[in-house]
Amino acid sequence: MPDGRIPFDARTPDLDAVRQIVVERLRRDTEWNHLDTSGDGFARYVEYAAQNETERQNGRHLLVFLAQEVFWQLLVEGILAPGMDASNLNLPRFHITKYGRDVLASSEPQPYDPTGYLARLRERVPTPDPTVTAYLAESLETFRKGNLVACTVMLGIAATGAIPLG
Repeated sequence: MPDGRIPFDARTPDLDAVRQIVVERLRRDTEWNHLDTSGDGFARYVEYAAQNETERQNGRHLLVFLAQEVFWQLLVEGILAPGMDASNLNLPRFHITKYGRDVLASSEPQPYDPTGYLARLRERVPTPDPTVTAYLAESLETFRKGNLVACTVMLGIAATGAIPLG
């Protein structure tokens, strides 16, 4: 992300990259409160891997489609909520919840960004144990889906694997 843009290739779409793009826009675009169906609002946050204008347009349309999926995930996770104020209570208007503002304001990696969270792990531990990483990734996924008991079990297994015994 040399210029702050996140790479997106429509030929091999990556929902994690789309999630990073949406979260980055939520962090930086404080005026964003309406679902973007054109893709114009994402221009500052995405670097399309495209050979020509047609591929770029296709990438933009696919990004908008996948951003809708990420948007619904963020609603379920409590980061976003429908409506932007008391006069606009419904979608396509939305707002960041208080909890969401806390999550987005954090400088530490958040479990809502599994890619960034695991990247931070790899920065701190250059060769993490693959089993620990797999359980941590599963823990992050179950956390985002609200399966807190399963998340805790997976995190416990990952922690046990990370602590050298004996």
